Amino acid sequence: MNVTTLLDQYDVDRAHARHVADLALKLFDESRPLHAMSKRARRLLEVGALLHNVGMHVDEEQHHIAGRDIVLDEPLADLDEDERAVVACLVMFHRKKVRAHLEPAFLRLGRKDRQMVLRLAAILRIADGLDYSETQTSRINALRITDEQTILHLDVPHMADDLKRANRKADLWRKVLNPSLELIADTPTPDAVAAMAFENGTVAFIAPHTIRLDDVEASTDRATLEEVDTPAAPDLAPVEPAGKPAIRPTFTAQDRLADLGRRLLRTYFQQLLIEEKGVQAGDTPEPVHKMRVATRRLRAIMQIIRPVAPERAVRYFRKELRLLAQALAPMRDTDVLLGRVLRYQEGQPEDAPIDLSSLIDTLRSDREAAYRDAMTYFDSTRYTDFKRDFAAFMTAPPNDWAMHVRVRDIAGSLIWQNYEALRAYEAHIDTSAEMEPQSVTLHEARIEGKRLRYVLEMFAPLFGDQADRTLKPLVALQEHLGALQDIAVAHGYIERLQERTGELEPDVVAYAATRTAESATLFTEVPQRWERICGETYRRDLARLLVRM
Repeated sequence: MNVTTLLDQYDVDRAHARHVADLALKLFDESRPLHAMSKRARRLLEVGALLHNVGMHVDEEQHHIAGRDIVLDEPLADLDEDERAVVACLVMFHRKKVRAHLEPAFLRLGRKDRQMVLRLAAILRIADGLDYSETQTSRINALRITDEQTILHLDVPHMADDLKRANRKADLWRKVLNPSLELIADTPTPDAVAAMAFENGTVAFIAPHTIRLDDVEASTDRATLEEVDTPAAPDLAPVEPAGKPAIRPTFTAQDRLADLGRRLLRTYFQQLLIEEKGVQAGDTPEPVHKMRVATRRLRAIMQIIRPVAPERAVRYFRKELRLLAQALAPMRDTDVLLGRVLRYQEGQPEDAPIDLSSLIDTLRSDREAAYRDAMTYFDSTRYTDFKRDFAAFMTAPPNDWAMHVRVRDIAGSLIWQNYEALRAYEAHIDTSAEMEPQSVTLHEARIEGKRLRYVLEMFAPLFGDQADRTLKPLVALQEHLGALQDIAVAHGYIERLQERTGELEPDVVAYAATRTAESATLFTEVPQRWERICGETYRRDLARLLVRM
């Protein structure tokens, strides 16, 4: 498929795309003394500029993400794997904040291509901003480069829209090419002058009929720009991200399972990379929890796409994701127990204080040791190789994938198979007997229920609000059994502490007894929650979902 076909298939505004491409190429040529990039880079810039809005009619709000996925998932002629990744990055980075260190298509590239991507994206962002009005009226007159400053001279009839937007989107340019860039509008219309003065309150007259938009909102823009590579140091340093990755659930039962799976892998891999920063900081428990959740979801997705993905890759990445989860598990276990112990101690009446300091100190010491072990793994060549390989896997052309399989061809059977795997525990769980002796079996059932939950959540956009009828009782059971598992972990930890110290303090023994009583209450509620999942009503609700496909 060539670029023209892709533009037609996704109903791209050809006039805007062509004008942005022309502006980008003009700016590329004028700025050669700054970037010294090759003809290959120029060609990729043109392709990226033409396709920058290719996702607009798929998901307008997140069209940069939709467009990136289209570039990665559709066969594009005359581009090798890395070149397609470069174009995908340009589409992704043409708007919003640039978080290159979270983008799989960027992570798969070598150092030189990463540097090229950021420079090309800096050019594209300005070019796109110059046609924010989509009137195709802005023109680049000249780029003047001196030792002191770089000035971009423009004709911008729609200054209130285009010049202001281009200046804001010059943030990346100022990071990776030249910090002193100034945008100057030559021969503005009187209406444009008035609009700019009213809009910004910062317009300086340089000469008759010339406006300089020097650093309007520049300090704000720079403050919000995520750290990126610079020409002198093309390797990204991790930075503090803001918010969660955007999840784009726009798909139908007719879509290819491989496309959906690859897009979800990118989403949750991005989530994993976001939380990695917080885990490395080591000061709060939440990133550890969220990173473990991301690993579980990624493993679940790898299992779901197993019928269409290369089997060797599925085995390799599931194994590495399990290893990552295991590296984080000791931190998570101590975080959960320490949080419960602290809340319990703080909740005691002032006239009857308790002393759990020995338990708390031991937990904190063990948490520090678990953190050191996790950081050793994070710093390992194995983990670095995994991230690079995983990024390449989800961004490479799907040549070895079974692309003919649709979501509807397999989603129903996957959901029902996972439900039957959970329901099979009916033969091993006796709801009329004591629950505590069955705790190991209940924990295994919880894990199976979690797999069903992840499958349902992956396909939930197909079902609308009806998905909640099956998810809510499943989540309730999973969380209930999770609370029991947390108590079991606490008991195991306290038993090991007793083996290490020889004797427990009375308040620690009392705390353990409290958790035992709590578990007894939870066990009494298990039969009702379990039967709700295995009952006829739940099976009927689940079947109603499947017939919608």
